[in-house]
Amino acid sequence: MNFFHYYGNNNTITYEGFEHLLENLGLGELKFEKNHDLSTHIVNGTFKDVHDELFLHKHDHNLSEIQNINKRNKRNALDNQRKCLTPQDILLAFGLQPHHSVIISPNKYLQICPAIIYELDNKLCQIQDEYFQENKEYYLVWIYATISILIMGISGMVCVLIVPVVKKHGYSYIIQFLVSLAAGTLCGDALIHLLPHDILIINNNNNNNNKLNAVTKVFVQKNVSRSDTTLIFKGTLTLFSIFLFFIIENALKEIKSKKNIKKSNEMDKMLPGIVNKVEIDERHQHHHHHHHQHDHQVKDVNTLASMTIIGDILHNVTDGLSIGAAFSSRISSGFASSIAIFCHELPHEMGDYVVLLESGMSVKKSLFYNFLSSVFSFIGMVAGILMGEIYDASLWINAFTAGSFLYIAISDLLPEMRSKAFHIKHVLAQILGVTCGGLLMYVIAIYEDKIEDVLY
Repeated sequence: MNFFHYYGNNNTITYEGFEHLLENLGLGELKFEKNHDLSTHIVNGTFKDVHDELFLHKHDHNLSEIQNINKRNKRNALDNQRKCLTPQDILLAFGLQPHHSVIISPNKYLQICPAIIYELDNKLCQIQDEYFQENKEYYLVWIYATISILIMGISGMVCVLIVPVVKKHGYSYIIQFLVSLAAGTLCGDALIHLLPHDILIINNNNNNNNKLNAVTKVFVQKNVSRSDTTLIFKGTLTLFSIFLFFIIENALKEIKSKKNIKKSNEMDKMLPGIVNKVEIDERHQHHHHHHHQHDHQVKDVNTLASMTIIGDILHNVTDGLSIGAAFSSRISSGFASSIAIFCHELPHEMGDYVVLLESGMSVKKSLFYNFLSSVFSFIGMVAGILMGEIYDASLWINAFTAGSFLYIAISDLLPEMRSKAFHIKHVLAQILGVTCGGLLMYVIAIYEDKIEDVLY
């Protein structure tokens, strides 16, 4: 009798208890989430049905649906002999209605048992090995993430090569469009993908609280405080990431500023010595001055270039980490984050390339350092995927990434857009860019399930 208490009440099996029985046996084409088990149904020692309230069913229980199943079963009677039967199919075959009101008595269960044993013996429901499926998904995460990083790296190299061309033909409008596109995609990814996914996963039951019956609300209330606390922690992490990027950005500026001040002081100290050496041979003096000027210029080039390269490396590591964690969480989220980062990287890489050239670095060296910094994206990607395999880690990384995206968009990109809106054409280019970026993230969010079906 413990068996019937485990899957139902009063020595009978309920409809959802029967679903869990088949799922545990690997039958019925059923697969519940890992965090959903029989303990979800036990409220005050009684087995309660909660699948519909928690939206775990992909079917209805209305009369028309049942009639359709009956017609389909009659039409495919021969096929059903070699088919993995769903709980609805089995119940209908034994004269029971596939509805929550159904009660499977011990005698009726004894009649159903041969059908269950037959399916187990003939391995009708072993459609695909679970281990193979999980590994297939894991491989796809690595493949898609690697392809995304490669595309961004190659696109960055192509963009820096076309800088001289676009500089002559509407460079300012193109840059403003790309910067605005980056702002739209970064904000869109943070607000439409990353944060909503965290909130929905943690607090899914709370969102549907008004639709739950009284019994299910008891189960929901047990998880409210824990979910709310976790959500607060993740919101705090998002806020922390904004502050962290603010600190890093200002620290780099401070280091650069101190180096410039140090150079200025050194030059001031050398001026009296230069004045006192007027009697030195004019030719030697000219040579010394030229040598000092060249040496000072080289140091300036090295400082500016090194700060730009270090900043780009840190940026690429963070981008790779975000992409890896996003793909580990969900393929569609990975593509959304990749698109957002890609749109941001285009103007960013072009800007860095121009800075390196203007600092005196050669084209070949600029391209080499651009490629070198791109390699660090792979390091970040690997770390992101591996960390994403840890339970719930990808959700925390998503919260951190959302903060970084919002900071970059609001602190860096929007002020730049505002300062460069010299003409109505610039404003229109910015509006178009933000609209395209936000709309792109919206479309991915709406159709992410269909996108994943295609990708898998």
